[in-house]
Amino acid sequence: MTVRLFFILMKAEFETRVDAWNRYWKGGHGDTCFHQGDVFSLRRDWVGFFSELPASARILDLATGNGALPLIAAEVSREMSLGFSITGVDFAVPTPELVADIDTSLLDCISFVGSTPLETMELDEAGFDAVTSQFGFEYSDARRSIPRIAKLMAPGCKLRFLIHSHGGSVFKSTEQRCGRIKQLLAKDQLFDVCRRLGRFNPRDPASLAKTQKLERRFNAKLKSLRAKTTDLPPDDVSVYAMNYVEQLVQSRSYAPPDEWRKALNDLSDELNDYVIRLNGMLRAAQKDADMKRLVTSFEEAGLEDVSYQPALQNQNDVGWIFLATKR
Repeated sequence: MTVRLFFILMKAEFETRVDAWNRYWKGGHGDTCFHQGDVFSLRRDWVGFFSELPASARILDLATGNGALPLIAAEVSREMSLGFSITGVDFAVPTPELVADIDTSLLDCISFVGSTPLETMELDEAGFDAVTSQFGFEYSDARRSIPRIAKLMAPGCKLRFLIHSHGGSVFKSTEQRCGRIKQLLAKDQLFDVCRRLGRFNPRDPASLAKTQKLERRFNAKLKSLRAKTTDLPPDDVSVYAMNYVEQLVQSRSYAPPDEWRKALNDLSDELNDYVIRLNGMLRAAQKDADMKRLVTSFEEAGLEDVSYQPALQNQNDVGWIFLATKR
């Protein structure tokens, strides 16, 4: 592989990840914190952190997504009359106004900077009093992002990150969720059989034997998959996908073919985006040795009191809490 081809492929992979996250945030999602398939929140911990910041503090949230942390900070600022100024940066395009059930007035003190990878982040203003990230910083190339982060921090600036942990309960749950979707999308599995069914006209007697054979294969695979997922909640993505594609197969006799194929392709695209996001999390998750290297890197960048510890949710390890202060 030539160097030029390597960088072309790297750029294509990056753009694919950005597109996947853009579609996710445009779907109105607020965060991506899952434990054993359920959304969890460490809100109380973040409220405590923001409550201890001084009045008029300037806060920078890294890999902000749709602003889950800036919204908490804005709420604390309003309730305690602290007058925070908050900036959220993300390599995708944040769309917090699309998040359901948020108080949009909280957005007044938040500035979002999209299409900005942490590795190339350049902000007009520096001197931030707090830098935060919730399951985001670790997606960046730390060697390139840490110097830029340190440059934006004022003396005494507090840094607090929540970082994915390799091997923890969230990691294991994500591996399982990713594996289930990959199985649905694999060759000769449920979606592949469904797509082959769509090539035949259900009203054509000449193709009846082929379609019946494919339908039997589809039903056998669906039965086998459901037997493996009986303990999952009905809103699990794999369960939803199986139910949806079953309805598609049942609608073949009356659904317009173009609309039918579009519905299948749209769901396939959504599931592929889902796998991209989960694979990104699995690659970003940090082992204890990785965290030790982060400590050294931040110390070399001029930070002190650098430490980390497990983040626990119901006694389960859901990540790492990483703390530091700018000298």
